[in-house]
Parts: sequence; structure tokens; C-alpha cells
Amino acid sequence: MLRRVVLHSPLDPVAIATRLRDTLGGRKDKPKKGVTGQGDEQTMMLFVYRGYGEATGTRFDAVMHPDDGGGTRIEGRFGLARGMACGLILWCGFLSIFLFTGIAICANGGAWEVGVPFVAISSLMMIVPVGLWWFGTRYSADDEAAIRQFLADTVQAL
Repeated sequence: MLRRVVLHSPLDPVAIATRLRDTLGGRKDKPKKGVTGQGDEQTMMLFVYRGYGEATGTRFDAVMHPDDGGGTRIEGRFGLARGMACGLILWCGFLSIFLFTGIAICANGGAWEVGVPFVAISSLMMIVPVGLWWFGTRYSADDEAAIRQFLADTVQAL
């Protein structure tokens, strides 16, 4: 799910930021389908936009450093947005409290009418984050290839 990569571009960070700005547009522009995102002289964030919200999709978050031999070293990672991954983990963690409470009630001879709803409802509510994770990562290999191709074409990053 999370893959760290190191790329090298023969361009300097300012030229990369200029090319990204020219290709992707400004922050106020409506995103077009395909690879989009934002970047400056130090960071970049790219993802594949399909015409609907992509908060759960694969992103490329990177930091750029000038390389000693000329050019730019791009250190980044492919994966879910950190906020999205944290949200999914916290949601499942919160629901697991109710799940384990229901299991404890049933296992210790409590009323099944009380324990079973705890287990059933929290289990059903865990389907949502699993579905979001699946929906966001089902195109991850295609998204990573598209972003790598975009970087190769735009900033000659290999």
C-alpha cells in the first residue's frame, strides 16, 4: 500500500515547479481528468483525477532536494493520503471498542439481546472503511504507472 521511491530529474527544483504549474494549472483551476495535483520548489503532490472525488485514491507525495551532481533528487511515496489512512484506522479502532464489548457481553453469559447488536452494528459499520480502502486502491497500479509516466514526460524524472 505504501511504496517509497527516489527519482532523479536533470532539472533544478525551480524549473520543476514552473513546469508543474504550467502543466497542472493553479490551485483555483478546475482539475482536468488524468494526473493532476500541485507542487512548488520543495514539495509536490500528484494523483489521478477521474472526474469525481479522489480522497481515497493513490497519491504521490514527494519532497525535492537539489542534487550535488546537478538536477533534483525527488524522494516520495505512493499510497493513500496520510489523513485518509489515519481516519480509516481511527474509525475501525473506535468501532472495535463496541465489537469487543459485544463479544465480552455474549461470552460472559450476558443477554444476547444486548451483545449481538453491539457486534452486528459495529461489524456492519466497519464495511464502510474497508469499502473506501478497496475503492481507493483498486486502481493503484494504474495510478502509479500514470504518475510515473507524467513525471517522466514533464520533468524527465527517472
